[in-house]
Amino acid sequence: STIWYNAINSSTGALSSWGTTTPLEAAALLNPVLTAYNGRLYSIGGTTLGSNSHTSSTGYVSINSNGTIGFWALNSFDDLPVGLGNHSIVAKNGYLYVIGGVPDGGATATSTVLYAALDPTDGSIGAWSNTTALPVARKNHAAFERNGNIYVFGGGSPSSATSSILYAPINSDGSLGNWTTTNTPLPVAVTSALDTLSNSKNYFYLNMDTTSYYSLLENNDFNWATTTPISHLLSQSQYAATIYNGYLYVSGGSYINGLEQYVATSTVIYSPIYNDRSSKDIFWGLAVPNGSQIGTYSGTVNFTGSYNP
Repeated sequence: STIWYNAINSSTGALSSWGTTTPLEAAALLNPVLTAYNGRLYSIGGTTLGSNSHTSSTGYVSINSNGTIGFWALNSFDDLPVGLGNHSIVAKNGYLYVIGGVPDGGATATSTVLYAALDPTDGSIGAWSNTTALPVARKNHAAFERNGNIYVFGGGSPSSATSSILYAPINSDGSLGNWTTTNTPLPVAVTSALDTLSNSKNYFYLNMDTTSYYSLLENNDFNWATTTPISHLLSQSQYAATIYNGYLYVSGGSYINGLEQYVATSTVIYSPIYNDRSSKDIFWGLAVPNGSQIGTYSGTVNFTGSYNP
């Protein structure tokens, strides 16, 4: 249930030293589903480590100015109507959306979409209601809001991986309109888009084991192209990716060692994202535990990486 946090250098994108803050409100969760909105961090559902059951519990906490978080607010009235895992969440315009996933005790994904109002004063979660369901069940998908629409990317649909992208408009009352499939899908079917897809403004980045892609969102459609893959620095998979302040960060996951075994890593790599669509190639840097920029580093992950630029 540990939560780690780190300061990001606004000029270079480098990380400083990692610290721990208030842990998750519940027992240790496998694949917790979190989002930040309006100065608060929300934890919605997830899989309980050890039992592999999906919880319906929700919690929220204020994010302090120094990056730490306060104490989790728990209220059973805020809980989901059913335990849920492998779902995605989006917060926008004072509403929180819970999309798809696998209900507790079930073997297959759901197409259900829930939403609830967020209190602008204390951040509490209102009553959950159903809104327009997905046209097909999804799990392990990614979801983002852009330009008044919620987009759902890839995932399991319902059992095999899919490359399709769906979007639905957000109505003034918080409900969703009808779902539409974009003309251009993801360049590849993605089983776990939740970990591999990240977003910055209207650009989206898909990082696979050997190939990385990017696309500009224009008129509710995409035009995917390849960019510098992560694998030229580290054959890393099952990682988490996120974008902040013009930098793309890839953290953790696993790599293949000399014995062809997957080994977990604590490495964090990052890259600037350029504003000019024609020069989107990514040059990876390495954020080591002390957070300083480096020339060359060799360590426990059995590779040598160079910071560029």
